[in-house]
Amino acid sequence: MKEVSSQNFEQIRTQLEESESITKRIPISAISVDDECMKRGQILIQGQPVRVGQGFFNRLGSMLKVNQSLTRGMMDRGEHRIAASLINGLKEYQSLNSKEPDVLLIANAQTREIIDICSPSRYRKVTNSTVLDVAERILSDNSNLSLETVDWNPTTGALSLNLLNNEEIGFSQAGPDEFFKFGFSIIQTSTSPEAEYCLPSKWKIASLKVVLVILLLLLMFFVPLHDFL
Repeated sequence: MKEVSSQNFEQIRTQLEESESITKRIPISAISVDDECMKRGQILIQGQPVRVGQGFFNRLGSMLKVNQSLTRGMMDRGEHRIAASLINGLKEYQSLNSKEPDVLLIANAQTREIIDICSPSRYRKVTNSTVLDVAERILSDNSNLSLETVDWNPTTGALSLNLLNNEEIGFSQAGPDEFFKFGFSIIQTSTSPEAEYCLPSKWKIASLKVVLVILLLLLMFFVPLHDFL
C-alpha cells in the first residue's frame, strides 16, 4: 500500500484545518422540538430553527436516556409528534433535576449543521491540527512507522490517521512462516480522541479508551474551539 507523502500530508492538513468543528454551550432548556421542525431536520434554539445532521435526534434521545432503537423507530415511522413530546418532556425533566443543566452543541463549520450533542464534561475533542502534530511527531521519532491512510468524514468531522510498522513481525500462533505488519490508528470522533491498536493475540482491532501517551500529548496541545452561534 502506498503511504501518504509529505506533500499530500500538507494538503490534508490545510483541508482539515479549514474544517474544524465548532461548538456552543447552552442550557438544555433552550432547546425544543416540534413535529414540523423534526420533519425538516431542525431543532429550535430559543425558538429559532437550526439545522441538524443525520442521526442527531438519535444522539439527542440517547443523551436524554431514550433507547436509540425507540428513537430511530419513531423517526422511521414518521411518529414525529410522539417523538417531540417525549424529547421535550425528558428535556424539561433533565433541566430541572440535572446537576449539569448545560449541553454542548457540536456543528459542522462548512454546513453550519449541528452534528452532535453531549455533556460539556464529556467533551475531550482537540483540534485537527493537534492530531496531525502528534502524528507528525510520532513519525519523526519512529523511522520504522509510516502513515498509510488518512480517513476523514466531512459530515461528522470524524478523523482517523492510520500508521503502520514497516517491519514484519513473526506470529508463531498463526504458523512458523507467518509474518505480519502491525500498526495503530489515532482517531478523532466528534467528541474525543481515541487510539486503536491492531493486536495479533486477538486478531481484531481493540479500542483502547484509556489515558495513553498519545492522548496525553493531545491534551497537552489542547486548543479550545470557537462558538458558532
